[in-house]
Amino acid sequence: MFFFLSKILNFIIQPILWVFILLLCGLFFRKRSKAFLGAGILVFVIFSNPLLCNYVMHNWERSASPKENLPLMEVGIVLTGALSHNPDLEDQMHVGEAGDRFTEAMVLYKQGFIRKILITGGSGSILDQEFKESEVLKSFLITNGFPEEDIIIEYNSRNTHENAANTAAVLKQYSLEDRKHLLITSAFHMRRSLACFAKEKIHVVPYPVDFRSSYVAWDIAWILPSPHALANWSMLIKEWIGMVAYKIAGYI
Repeated sequence: MFFFLSKILNFIIQPILWVFILLLCGLFFRKRSKAFLGAGILVFVIFSNPLLCNYVMHNWERSASPKENLPLMEVGIVLTGALSHNPDLEDQMHVGEAGDRFTEAMVLYKQGFIRKILITGGSGSILDQEFKESEVLKSFLITNGFPEEDIIIEYNSRNTHENAANTAAVLKQYSLEDRKHLLITSAFHMRRSLACFAKEKIHVVPYPVDFRSSYVAWDIAWILPSPHALANWSMLIKEWIGMVAYKIAGYI
């Protein structure tokens, strides 16, 4: 039930939806049309502003971890969420913005910072449960020369809580539960991930990737409405609500 409710919530929390509803109310409720239209424009201006969004995102994201400071880790734990599934193009891999999660894991393995890669995550879709992202990524790694014995997958998780709980079981299965591991996920997602893994008593060192904030060099684009700002706000709000919901549910 929690999984299905979270998917519905992901739709409701999008600022662009709020703007649409407010503007729609402005058309149908004539007596308060100015108030609704004004509120819709205000919400749009706030949540489409890239400078404001970048500032909030920068303060929420976990800071980068310099590689020279990393000790050798037994396992790099990669959280999925980097791929999309197109049933019409099964022979291609469709990588999204979070692709840094597994490309950085590949680099860390090749550079000797981790001995094994553990990919955790199956399908995060309500309708498409057959697509297992960790299986696709394992196949990709093997095709590109990574030893199969160094790739561990867990393909049942549907959210961050299940990532942590199922990873704990897999680490115990391989007698690796007492080691310290590298946790690799998007910087905006790292706080909730760390809390979930701490709840399962998995000792990890955070390695944030896929940074959505950037250095601000003055440009007119920083004050113009941006669709990327709207998308990033959706992710931030999702993480904030997720932290509260996970706390209530006892997941963190």
